[in-house]
Amino acid sequence: MKILVIDDQPRKYSRFFEKLVSVGHLRDETDIVTCSSDGLLKLKQTHYDLVVLDILLPYRNEDEADFDNSVQLLMEISDGTELIKPGRVVGISADKLAAEKASPLFAQYLWTIIEYDSSSDDWINQLTSCISYMSAQGSNPGKPSSKIDLAIICALAEPELSEILSLNWGFGSAEPIDDVTFGHRGQLVSNGRSLSVMAFSVDRMGMVPSSLKAARIIEKLRPKVLAMTGICAGVKDRVDLGDVVLADPCWDWQAGKYAKVSDQSRFLMSPYPFHPPRAVRTFMEQLKADRSALAEIGANAPHKAIGIPKLHLAPLASGSAVVADSEITAEIVDQNRETCGIDMEAYGIYSAAYHSDTPTPLTFVVKGVCDFADPHKNDRYQRDAAYASASVLRVLFERYGDKVVESAD
Repeated sequence: MKILVIDDQPRKYSRFFEKLVSVGHLRDETDIVTCSSDGLLKLKQTHYDLVVLDILLPYRNEDEADFDNSVQLLMEISDGTELIKPGRVVGISADKLAAEKASPLFAQYLWTIIEYDSSSDDWINQLTSCISYMSAQGSNPGKPSSKIDLAIICALAEPELSEILSLNWGFGSAEPIDDVTFGHRGQLVSNGRSLSVMAFSVDRMGMVPSSLKAARIIEKLRPKVLAMTGICAGVKDRVDLGDVVLADPCWDWQAGKYAKVSDQSRFLMSPYPFHPPRAVRTFMEQLKADRSALAEIGANAPHKAIGIPKLHLAPLASGSAVVADSEITAEIVDQNRETCGIDMEAYGIYSAAYHSDTPTPLTFVVKGVCDFADPHKNDRYQRDAAYASASVLRVLFERYGDKVVESAD
């Protein structure tokens, strides 16, 4: 298996190379160059199974590192005709802003970006796991992935996925389910039954990235239950900050068409709503009435910014745009007068599950309210709202998870 590392700080890979050799990979099968122009030359001459690409590279060794050099190289790899296209590309960066800036381009090709941290071996373990997976796929291309009981998807690693990983479910380091999708495997116990769980983040907000990630997870893992946790906007005077909404139903508030009606332009909505499974709704109703459980959740909120959260089994609208306008919120509520929440991902999760091969996973979305989709929205309540959402999922599955999974069998 041929690997090309393109990074202007090659010394940081010494531990990585040691790890590769320890798992049977020959050091001579890995080339390393330190600028994008040398990377171009290598890719014109050799086919690589994997390219590890620094997000900030100099064009030549004497130049300053620049984001645009890495992007130009990535574009040549993906769209150019002069290079021998590698099998996969993995980005790496210690610069979170640069990684966030590059994320849409990597996501377009279902590639991933790994965060480099000199104080941790997590990045080494992720790269090594990716290479091991690719090697295994080469020798056993038809080998199916193992099934799990519960897959959890969050839009962002912070604060949403981190609150899931803080649950006492024994989550480990990120590991691949294919050569571009990484998740954290854990285990929970519900009424004496051990349930397998794996948690993922999309790392981009929006229905399309969430739907693509969900479809890939469903294809590879065939989970019995698929859940999304995280944050959403709430409808003022119906919910409080820190409350949790089970999306029932969920629809795309931007689905429809604009047309002339009586010489006036009007938006004619055409929703196709999704609902959570009956078993999930039934057990959520039990939890909704358990004030002591909800009070405990509120008391342990990390920033103590919320009171006792309420659980709402209520309509949640999804759209592709961030809403920070009270007038737009009012228009969304007009589509369903009982609307309590607005987000950017839930409908994509439901849709991916609905269109997957049978047996489709039981799918639901539960989100914590962090703002009111108005000009006053800010980040103050995001951590506690993500925590409240993750905690509701925890209580639901530790109390009733065995029965939810049984209903999927």
